[in-house]
Amino acid sequence: MRFLDFLRRPKPWGHVVPDVVGEISAWRCWVLAHDERGPYLRSYYAPVRWPPGEVLVATCLAADPAFRGMAGLHEQDEPPPGKACRCGIYGVASPEHHDLRYYLAHEPKPAYPSTRPVVVVGGEVALWGRVRVGEHGWRAQYARPVAFHWHREGEAFPEGLAELAAAWGAVLAEGWPGR
Repeated sequence: MRFLDFLRRPKPWGHVVPDVVGEISAWRCWVLAHDERGPYLRSYYAPVRWPPGEVLVATCLAADPAFRGMAGLHEQDEPPPGKACRCGIYGVASPEHHDLRYYLAHEPKPAYPSTRPVVVVGGEVALWGRVRVGEHGWRAQYARPVAFHWHREGEAFPEGLAELAAAWGAVLAEGWPGR
């Protein structure tokens, strides 16, 4: 048995050595929507609501009826992000990544009810815990927003974004890096 395998194996006292010590700074997009409780963020594709002011914990989507049959999702004995699964909280290494540019340029269809028009916002996210390295970034067990970058120059920040930034203690910035 390799030493790192030993460290990652669950211990009798329930602790597992994390894959990353500290946080990885990554980039991603969210959808900003509103309901009777106020503004909230959701993932662009997955039916995942980011609870304001809280750490998001990755869950396996294989059991979610909305994702049943989706390629790459497999129920596993290990918590997300699994080796053979696509679950986890995604973040890319560069704000110039082509997926981010696409998301920022296209308004999503509301997957959840929203009392106001939905809008895409991008920013920086801290990832930690179990982490899987991908071609363009990472999938992580835990995440929280650390900065929101409003990409529509000359337009006011969307309603509710400042409130959400304050809940997470995140920075609110104008402009998108590299533009």
